[in-house]
Amino acid sequence: MTKTNYINVTAIPPTANFTGTPTTGNYPLLVTFTDSSTGDAGTVWNWSFGDGIYSALQNPTHSYTTVGSFTVTMIVNNSGGSDTKTRVNYINTTTPLNVVDFTSNVTFGYIPFNVQFNDTSTGPAASAWNWSFGDGNYSAVQDPVHEYNVIGLFTVTLTVQNDGGINQTIKVAYINSTALVSAPVSSFIMNTSSGPAPLGVSFNDTSIFVPTTWNWSFGDGNYSAVQNTSHLYPNEGVYIIKLNVSNAFGFNTSQQTLYVINITTGGGGSSSSASGPVWIDANTLLSFATITIPAVLIMVYLLVTNRRREDE
Repeated sequence: MTKTNYINVTAIPPTANFTGTPTTGNYPLLVTFTDSSTGDAGTVWNWSFGDGIYSALQNPTHSYTTVGSFTVTMIVNNSGGSDTKTRVNYINTTTPLNVVDFTSNVTFGYIPFNVQFNDTSTGPAASAWNWSFGDGNYSAVQDPVHEYNVIGLFTVTLTVQNDGGINQTIKVAYINSTALVSAPVSSFIMNTSSGPAPLGVSFNDTSIFVPTTWNWSFGDGNYSAVQNTSHLYPNEGVYIIKLNVSNAFGFNTSQQTLYVINITTGGGGSSSSASGPVWIDANTLLSFATITIPAVLIMVYLLVTNRRREDE
């Protein structure tokens, strides 16, 4: 006698279990999950990693890219049945510290001088910065400007904070601050070197080697002690302009000549006769004085012309 399908052998249902390595760390955290279920071999797996991502592999890896605590669930199936294993808050990720670094526009200078510092740290968004400039001064600005006004080698420290904590970088003897041991060299520019009275002239200091005081002599008995200035010359004449500059190591003087002329349109009249001497009108004379020939030649021309007129 034959009995068909008389003996039925079924698979032993699985008992789900798994492990993950590592289970804690800074994000992004790469975790390897291993199926350690017992019973007959599974044939289907379903993983939920707790962050909205899933897998159907038996032994998957998964990267956690945000901070938090994540509950992981695995469902394993075979022909004998299925089982589920859930580990609550199994994976815990934290915010990584910033990799702290900074740059500056200069690392050497003559006092006093400004340094622009720039935070170049990488990592998650920072929430606080603390700078120590090495000279007893500090800043909580991300990209500060600091003035060094004493001589020395200064160690600069930047501390950066984010949700994961604080980290810092220290650059030893980063700023070299020294004094310029030299007297200044005086020089200046004028917006014009000649013109008709009244003549307003602006003067701009172009001296080098860091002067700290300025003394202008305008050649007409007037003076100024500001770095850049202007002066009105109401009368004709030849004026010697001098600029004396100084610092703790000495002084220096430079000078230039200014010509101020008196424009005349004729000997007491507003026009000249056809048979008389030819006079230059004011506009033409100004053009000659400021563009074509030096003012000193204009003055000589006027003297010669006036003498000829008197002779006639």
